[in-house]
Amino acid sequence: MCSWSTLAWVTTSIQFLGWLFGNVVFGVLSDKYGRRKVLFFSCSMVCWVAFVSSFVPWYWLYAVLRFMIGFGLGMYEW
Repeated sequence: MCSWSTLAWVTTSIQFLGWLFGNVVFGVLSDKYGRRKVLFFSCSMVCWVAFVSSFVPWYWLYAVLRFMIGFGLGMYEW
């Protein structure tokens, strides 16, 4: 077993933490500005951040970007 294997579930937990915060923030924003505008922003953010996260060489930056992906995916629950 690899010593880095725990990073996989840590990264997943970080993404779900971002999803939790994204649900709250995008829920409030969609009530204030409308779902369509917030959904477009959320989709754009997820696409760009996912693209950038595929090229980062450091784990800490990858984890931050996975948080942002989870944050953006929080909008898809509304």
